Amino acid sequence: MAEPITVRLTKGKETKGTFRFEAEDAEAVVTALYVRKSAFAGSAVPKTVELQLHEV
Repeated sequence: MAEPITVRLTKGKETKGTFRFEAEDAEAVVTALYVRKSAFAGSAVPKTVELQLHEV
């Protein structure tokens, strides 16, 4: 099994219905992640998120 890939993303632009998190590393395997605003309903939006990709 391959080692998991971890990417740290910071909150960037905000659209009407989503928050955009952007990778600090332009060469990352994932450079942007859009999360619906409803995912954070009732809680604070984090400044940084960590995405981990692994084989299932």
